[in-house]
Amino acid sequence: MRSYKIQVIAIAFSLLLGVVTAQGQGKKPQPFKANIQLSAKAYGDSIVLRWAPDSPGAWTTANKYGYAIERTEVPAKGSFDPAAYQRLNSAPIKPWPLDDWATIAGKGTNNSMAAVAAQALYGKSFTATGASYAQMSDEFASRWSFALMAADLNPPTATALGLRFADKNIVRGNVYIYRVISIADSSFYKIDPGYIVVNTTDVLKIPQPLISKATEMQNAIQLEWDRTFHEKVFTAYWIEKSADMGKTYTRLNKIPYINPQNQLREKNNLILYTDSVKENYKLFVYRIIGITSFGEQSNPSQAVTAMGRDKTAPAAPLKVKAVSLGGSRIKLSWEKPIVEKDLKGFIIGRSKNAAEGFLPLFEKPLSPSTRSWIDENADVTTTNYYVVAAMDTAGNGNVSMISYGMIVDSIPPKPPVNLKGSIDSLGVVRISWKFGKEPDLAGYMVYFANDSTHVFSSRTPKPLRDTTYMDTITLKTLSGKIYYKIKSVDVNYNYSKFSVLLELKKPDKIKPTSPVFSGYKVKDDGIRIDWINSLSEDVVEHKLFRKVDNGNWSEYRKFPGAQINSLVDKDLKPGSVYYYQLISIDDSGNKSNPSVEMTLKFTGNVIAMGVNTVFAKPTADKKGILLSWNYPVQGNFRYVIYRAINGGDFLTVSTTSQDNTSFTDKNVRIGSTYEYQIRIFFTDGKKSALGKVVKIVL
Repeated sequence: MRSYKIQVIAIAFSLLLGVVTAQGQGKKPQPFKANIQLSAKAYGDSIVLRWAPDSPGAWTTANKYGYAIERTEVPAKGSFDPAAYQRLNSAPIKPWPLDDWATIAGKGTNNSMAAVAAQALYGKSFTATGASYAQMSDEFASRWSFALMAADLNPPTATALGLRFADKNIVRGNVYIYRVISIADSSFYKIDPGYIVVNTTDVLKIPQPLISKATEMQNAIQLEWDRTFHEKVFTAYWIEKSADMGKTYTRLNKIPYINPQNQLREKNNLILYTDSVKENYKLFVYRIIGITSFGEQSNPSQAVTAMGRDKTAPAAPLKVKAVSLGGSRIKLSWEKPIVEKDLKGFIIGRSKNAAEGFLPLFEKPLSPSTRSWIDENADVTTTNYYVVAAMDTAGNGNVSMISYGMIVDSIPPKPPVNLKGSIDSLGVVRISWKFGKEPDLAGYMVYFANDSTHVFSSRTPKPLRDTTYMDTITLKTLSGKIYYKIKSVDVNYNYSKFSVLLELKKPDKIKPTSPVFSGYKVKDDGIRIDWINSLSEDVVEHKLFRKVDNGNWSEYRKFPGAQINSLVDKDLKPGSVYYYQLISIDDSGNKSNPSVEMTLKFTGNVIAMGVNTVFAKPTADKKGILLSWNYPVQGNFRYVIYRAINGGDFLTVSTTSQDNTSFTDKNVRIGSTYEYQIRIFFTDGKKSALGKVVKIVL
């Protein structure tokens, strides 16, 4: 069953008055709604029911008319009949009359809970005449809360309040459904019944409570246990203490201990109990006993041991000074006007940050009489902040104000390393480098110049605490590169040497100058053209384009760098017109404008057809090579036969008339390779192109 705590619910009395007022004004009141909260426990031979209305007004209304208890059995097989409830009490269950309370609340009964409940039911009002509605509502809610608390903690009191019923007419193993109904016939309160299902085979044992922690304080010990777990079972607690290591226990609370929730309390998820002790460092043993809403008590919890401890720290040292003695030596001095009896000594802490990170410089405290100490190992590369803590024999400490130990630092940091950079097409420069390892590093200064031999100018007005820098430059300059250097700066403004030079090439959007044709010569076997290459320094390639007659332009040749400036074009046809253009390309891929176009007509003496049908075979005696060919062109001409041996140059080997279309080469050697070509020379001076090469291995 849920636990009812001492609380103030200022609603019921004022609501009742509101109903009366509404009726006096002729308005039809709306009924208030409430519920009966019901719980039950099976004991094997009986089932005990406990219930309570969930509002003060419903409680007062139900007390007047009483309650009815009804039960139905859930069959093992078949369906449940909701109309099969049977009433277990012949007369309404109501609170006892005042005279009957003497049997449980009178003198000699030693039942404080019954006395509390009787007072809640029948006691005189403790509000003054003429009290406000709110004050009367507070009293009304308090009576309801006290009554329900008393019912939770004492079974006879719950029975006397008409909030408990024991059903002894049960069969072990059956499952029952109970409902508790308010018989009240009220026009302004609608009270819904409470329902619960009970399996008589489930005889649950009361769990053992658990103390989760005992906090040792000065002249006090605080016990804590989990609220969420324990409030599912227990309403209140007995707290017991032993001074003889658990041999005998004394109960610390005269009435059951209730620790209600408080939203303003930090540890609201815990139940807390604080015990005051006169003497610190004396060991005590504690345990708790839980009380359920059926008035039952659990077995004691596991015992915990604790003692009060000295938590008063000595006064902090005053006027702490830190003076540099040169190098890494700093002398600390302080004052301690008040010297406590339990003062154990002093601990000195150091940090490079005034706000945090102080670490002790030694473990064993300096003697209580010490007022100075020298730090031989102060960090010369960073800041040194000091505190002096006074420690007592119980381990309590109190820290002084912070003192700064200044060291004159003349050692510069190392230059930055791993410089990298890039420039995009919009002129945005991005530079990065590796962060230094010096603990006193304050940042970096970035410098630039348009020439590596110029004086470098600063781009950062103060040290940059980063490893990246973004700059913007103009790309419309004659210089194609920009240069950067970086310096490291420490907190004492010591500057490092320059980093290595970072050279960045600017994106090139300027076209290179165009090549210029400088001359030409039309020869019998081709056309020679000459040109002057582009004068731009960053040119990496030249390209020659050609167009034949009315055809399309196409890339004909390309020349890396600017070393080649002439070409003999032999891929020609007599009578055709040839067009030439040149362009240059720089290392950024920019292309120049095309050169002035050159137009040339090839009128050489080469006719259209050479001797291309040529055959070669060994002679019958294998001592010569027989050549034969066909040539269909008519005219007055002669054949000139050329030969190359083993891949050498072609040389004239024979000449024959136009009527002779064969030739036997007898000046040969076995194992050699021979190649032959034939050209025709006409009597009018014209000639054919070289014919097809025929190859034979003898």
